Amino acid sequence: MVSNLRGMPSIVAFLIGCVGAATTADTHHPTRLTVTLAIPCIPRHIPFLSEVFADLRTQSLAPLEVVVAISGARSEDEVNIKDRFSAAFAGHTEAPGLVVVAVPETRHAADNRNTAFAASSGDIIR
Repeated sequence: MVSNLRGMPSIVAFLIGCVGAATTADTHHPTRLTVTLAIPCIPRHIPFLSEVFADLRTQSLAPLEVVVAISGARSEDEVNIKDRFSAAFAGHTEAPGLVVVAVPETRHAADNRNTAFAASSGDIIR
């Protein structure tokens, strides 16, 4: 699954491979933890998000939400990301929620990751 993500930043490829779920050890009252996929990126990564979103459909458990934190964003970038997400999940009733946090100034990957984490609501953030 990850091998076809040529040019995609390694952190995002890693995140896609890690999407999963967990349950508590208590078998009498199992609780399914929710998963958020946090994707830090910059505008040149947007074309690859279509593949990332399409790969999410093949997961045995889709994340509760996908948070994309993009720095150096132009006004059209948020719409472009939402369009790619909608196209990837067209016709699917179990699509995760999408949150796009667009910041106009260029920042480091760690800053984008922290921004995505702060906007996440899942129990597990990958």
